Parts: sequence; structure tokens; C-alpha cells
Amino acid sequence: MFKHIVAMGTFDHFHEGHKHYLRKVAELGEKLTIVILATPPEKAYADLIEPYETRRRNVEEFLQESNINAEISEPVEKPEDAKVALDPSIDTVAFGVGSYDPNLQKRVNAVNEARVKRRLRELPLILIPVLRDAEGKIYSSSRIRASLCPDGLRRRE
Repeated sequence: MFKHIVAMGTFDHFHEGHKHYLRKVAELGEKLTIVILATPPEKAYADLIEPYETRRRNVEEFLQESNINAEISEPVEKPEDAKVALDPSIDTVAFGVGSYDPNLQKRVNAVNEARVKRRLRELPLILIPVLRDAEGKIYSSSRIRASLCPDGLRRRE
């Protein structure tokens, strides 16, 4: 059990996979802080990502319905920009992962580089396996956004 854990994500088109991730992370720590990333440009169909306010409201509603006590930090463009990531009381950082994400290690490294510059210890990473649907596919905001794309073409913004 960790004293203070940070969960990071975009939480776009809030779905069962997000709920699973937040439940699992909440079980691992006494204190939970959630960092909702702003609109990462490397995401598929980035132009279809919901506004930050919508994503935050969805997370807050789920936390209240699930009786999960958590603090939501200010929105950030990149994980290393999160002031909470520089909090010395944090024990670890968690990400949901179900398939190879080439940006994940970069994000974790960036957080730890920012911490080291401030003479804080590096954070260990906890990977939370993602939830799969009845067809064995991971719940995916990118897949949801793709289904909203009228031309069916893969777009990156």
C-alpha cells in the first residue's frame, strides 16, 4: 500500500476501462491524486477529444458514485508539468496500459527528470492492466473517437 499515488490520464469519452483503472489505483494508496491531461496532440483523433471540463466532470461524477476519495489536480499539457508530480509526499505514479505505448516511458522519464532537478527521488511506475470487453478488445477512447469520425479515416492532429 502506498501513502500517496498519482493516476494520470486523458479520461476522454469516459468508459468502463477508466472506471476499472481508477478503482484499481484507489485500492493501492491511502491518498489518490488524479492528473487529467489536457489535449495531447499525439493521440489519435485528437480533434475529437472532449473538452477538459467534460472529462473532469465525468471523473468527478464517477468518484462520487463509487465513493472514491481523490483530489483532481489542475490540467496539464504534459505529465512533467503537473505540480503534483513534484510533491515530495508522492510514492508512485500509475498509468493504465494494455498495449505497447511508445510515449509511456517518455512521460514517466520526464516526470522523474523534473523531480531529480528539484532533488526529489524518482517515482516508481505502476502499470494497471486495462480492462477488455466481451470481444477481448481493450476499452479505448481512441476507438470511441474513431467511431465518431464520419469519414472513417484515421486522423492525427
